[in-house]
Formats: sequence, structure tokens, C-alpha cells
Amino acid sequence: RKYMTYKKLSEIAEIFTGIRTSRYKNITEGTKTKILLNKLHNNKIEYEELKINKVQPKYYSQKNDIIIHLSDTTSITIIKEENLLIPLNYAIIRLKKGYNAEYVYQILKSTYFQNIINRISEGSSIKFIKINDLKNIKIQILKQEKQEKYAKMMQLINKRKLISEKKIEIEEKYLHELIQKELGGQYVKL
Repeated sequence: RKYMTYKKLSEIAEIFTGIRTSRYKNITEGTKTKILLNKLHNNKIEYEELKINKVQPKYYSQKNDIIIHLSDTTSITIIKEENLLIPLNYAIIRLKKGYNAEYVYQILKSTYFQNIINRISEGSSIKFIKINDLKNIKIQILKQEKQEKYAKMMQLINKRKLISEKKIEIEEKYLHELIQKELGGQYVKL
């Protein structure tokens, strides 16, 4: 533990905001493009398809890009799909070679990271994070093999968590159906 290495996010990744997609919308000449929606729903990627004029390639998602919503910093996800156009309200973290995307993603999803974000967020009614502040956040970097080991372990724990959540959802549905079957359709009245 004596030799922990911390690096700024800007040292391990290229970090920039998405693009103002409204400037590029062109109903007549544009090509159909998948555009990430302005909000992640349960950290899931959803998009719409619009006709868009030519945009710089860097604004299209690449496999393992990590995106953070700038005003809802708990909305963080890792992108597995390429060629999604990423709008302005997201920070794109595109890792350099030698860094495991899943490892960095898990750190950014942590409560420690959220605590730092909450301290440096600006704005009174709507909090947001500035790209330069994001670039200066330091995270602990492990050796490549340890990053991969940690990432795999965290993926398994997250899968188990999702399965547990699904199990609870199914049990609640079963309980509701059981009550309805035993008591009939309207078992509560005003």
C-alpha cells in the first residue's frame, strides 16, 4: 500500500464533452444517425435516430467509452456500442492504452467518486460538473493485471446484484398476484 499510484483522469484518458446535436440536424441531406438520449434511464443506453450532417468522428462512441452525465453525475455508464453520437450534456472519457475500462468505470461508479463530485459540483438549483474539474480528479491506478482481476470481480458482483434485484421484483409480483387470487380483483375500497 506504500506505493499507491494516483493519476489524474486527464493523464489516463482523453476527456471532452459531447456535441450540440441540434446544430447538425438536417432533415433533407443528413444521414441517419443514432443519437444518445439526454438522460440515461437506470444507466441504460437509449437513443433516437435522426438525420445528421457530417460531425467530427471523435463525437461518435467507441467501445469502452465511459460517459458521465454532467448534471446528473450518478448517471455513468460504459458504452459497448460504437457509432452513437454523444450529445453535449455528457462527458466522454476515452481511455488511453494500458487502462482497463471496466476498472475505471467501477471506480467512477463508487461512492468515493460521487463524494468528490458532490464537493466540486457547481450551480445552486441544478448541480453540474465542469470538464476541467473532472480532468483533475485523481484515481488509484493498479498494475494492468490487477486492474483486469478487479474489473472481472466487480462485473461478477454486479451481475449477482442484478440477479438479486430481478428475484425481488419477481417475488413482489408473485405476492401481488397471490393476494389478488385469494381476495379477488378489488380487495381495497374507498
